[in-house]
Amino acid sequence: MTIQVKSSNSPDLISLEISQQEQEKLRKIASLKGISINEFLTQIILNETKKIDNSLIIEEINLSEKDWEIVTSAIENPPEINSKLKQAIEQYKEQYK
Repeated sequence: MTIQVKSSNSPDLISLEISQQEQEKLRKIASLKGISINEFLTQIILNETKKIDNSLIIEEINLSEKDWEIVTSAIENPPEINSKLKQAIEQYKEQYK
């Protein structure tokens, strides 16, 4: 069984091959929500897209000149690793061998 989802804003068409039983389940759920199966599937797709987009967003950080110097200094001249960090590194290596 093929369900076709067509956006009202675009001529693109998406086909989804699912069993008759799966299609009936989707129709029932969409009906309970008072929307078409097309609207229901579109909502699901857009919600999942938002979740993925949000996890991929890279935030821009604006630093003052002084803060930028602190960050670059720490990268170029990292402080010596203390015993707690060494211990944490070893625990990580053991756990994720």
